[in-house]
Amino acid sequence: MTRRQPQMSNASRQSAERASTLQTPARRHFLIEGEPAQLLLSAVFALQVSASSDGRRRLAGKGDPAAMAALRRAMSRLEARLEAYDSAHGGFAPTEASSRRRMCEAFDIVAKRAMDAYGIEQAPWELQLAS
Repeated sequence: MTRRQPQMSNASRQSAERASTLQTPARRHFLIEGEPAQLLLSAVFALQVSASSDGRRRLAGKGDPAAMAALRRAMSRLEARLEAYDSAHGGFAPTEASSRRRMCEAFDIVAKRAMDAYGIEQAPWELQLAS
């Protein structure tokens, strides 16, 4: 003889699921361009402004080598996509200036996505420049 499980109403089941969701924080692993956002964020936090002139900022830092490598890989993937988009829509031959622009865009996008994944609104180098 099999024992019957008590039936729960939909409202009871939903409130039980909601309670278990609220009690146990979800461990979500965000991926940005195929790299863990946590690694990218640690690389972004390791960067500081090393020089600033003509409205340009040069960032430098010594962080975890794995984090820095993840940042570079994510930027490379995004740069390749930006280059493919530019060549498909503009038909321009890639130049050194356009390559540098794509690299800067890729960094901005990857850094912003990593900070957004964890609800961080201001980059560390922006705080450094503000003080």
